[in-house]
Amino acid sequence: MIGLSAPLLAQNAPPAVQLQDLDQRQRQALVALTTQVIQARRVGGLAELAAADPALRRLGESIVATSGDIAWFLERSVTSGLPSPPSSGQEEITRLEELARGDAATLRAGLLGWVEGHYPEIIRNIEFLGNETPGFAPLAESVLARLREQLSTAQGLRGAQ
Repeated sequence: MIGLSAPLLAQNAPPAVQLQDLDQRQRQALVALTTQVIQARRVGGLAELAAADPALRRLGESIVATSGDIAWFLERSVTSGLPSPPSSGQEEITRLEELARGDAATLRAGLLGWVEGHYPEIIRNIEFLGNETPGFAPLAESVLARLREQLSTAQGLRGAQ
């Protein structure tokens, strides 16, 4: 499924948001989403480049595109106050990068496990922000279906192992 690309999202870009203007739950969701998007882009890139399975490579391409759209939107909507993402989860990404140099089956399991483990929270954060944060509805409308499709694909690929 193709969602809104960055140029189409631009037509629906939210008004500039400053982190201090958001309530605590909105800030937490936004900071978490920022970290998750960075990690998703790395995981997607790893799948795209290192996976032996063409279906997993296609999933990686889709993850990279979707996380890129989310990052693009966040970069243009949050004008100040967004802290640098914490390094939490970095160990997991490093472990996946190390797996890329080894056994293809182990890499596959790790990549699919990451998507299955992290996508539900990414989806919840985007749903919450889309419903509760002014101007974020276009982001949610653009990417939620793609995220759910990617999660479903990962679950289907896991079942095909």
